Amino acid sequence: MLGWIAVVTATMALIVAVFAALSTRNSARRADASSARALDAAEQALTAAEEAAVSVVRSAEAAELMVAIEQRRDAAYVTPWTIAFEHGAGFVLINEGAETACDVIISGPMLERLSQELGPWEIGPRASRRFYAAGDLGPGSKWAEVSWRRPTEHELRSWRTDLP
Repeated sequence: MLGWIAVVTATMALIVAVFAALSTRNSARRADASSARALDAAEQALTAAEEAAVSVVRSAEAAELMVAIEQRRDAAYVTPWTIAFEHGAGFVLINEGAETACDVIISGPMLERLSQELGPWEIGPRASRRFYAAGDLGPGSKWAEVSWRRPTEHELRSWRTDLP
């Protein structure tokens, strides 16, 4: 009878071992599938990170190019003003530039004596503004100063010239 109990016990142990092996194999398969999914996700994340890095480099290169273009444009910027004599005490301030000049103000000793609006104005490209200057105040007093800012700037620029 002991043999019978040993056989039953061995059979039960065999069944438990088979179930444990099957369970372990299924767990291993699930772990392999999970590892494969994790590997795929990691590869996708790496690809996305590489694409993002390329995009950041391109953005930085584009920003550098824009800065270089802006610097060249600023270096090429020429004071846009011309003052022409019109008649009598009349003069014309002409914007010879390619962009609108903002907050334009004209000042000078011969202008401030007259009651007139001297700005601020916006003067478009190839546009002009009429102003008047009083009589001669003596040597070195026949000049005008124009202050303005470019549309893309906040700081005022200035230009001074003798009146024609």
